[in-house]
Amino acid sequence: SGTKITMESPHLSGFTQDQRPYELWAKTATQDVTNPDLVELNKLRTKLLLQDGSTVFLDSLTGLFDNKQQTLELHKDIFLQTTTGYEARLTQAFVDLVRNTVDSDEHVDVKLTNGTLTSDRLHILNGGEVIVFEGNVVMHIDHFDDGDAQPTPTPSPEPAARKRPGNKSANSK
Repeated sequence: SGTKITMESPHLSGFTQDQRPYELWAKTATQDVTNPDLVELNKLRTKLLLQDGSTVFLDSLTGLFDNKQQTLELHKDIFLQTTTGYEARLTQAFVDLVRNTVDSDEHVDVKLTNGTLTSDRLHILNGGEVIVFEGNVVMHIDHFDDGDAQPTPTPSPEPAARKRPGNKSANSK
């Protein structure tokens, strides 16, 4: 249509600078031949291997992929899910595949393995190694994971008072 080409069911795969694989699928992708580095995506899904070996899936209704900058702008109904059990819902996110970062300056709802967290902003750094929540951060913990908890040491009983000759205790006058 004019200078735009629409692709159905596109698939893109590659590697981050630190050689972690990523894949991107979409229902449709539209590219303007006058600006071939930008690709408009509809109903997309992204898969990225994190540094800890887990995988993150990122779904969004719309997005804009910049092939030259290796960035992905996501908008509307963003759902992030990891193989380690975390989930997040966002309305906007900016993914930088070169810097291994995800930034969102809009409300974030996160489901943890043992609770929930909400905030106004989210910054994921170093490929998921550091996650920063900012603004009106509220966290609810359902339970603490006892798997790594150390048992509380039991205090040893007080030693019995020694008796002096004459059956008097050591504290008697």
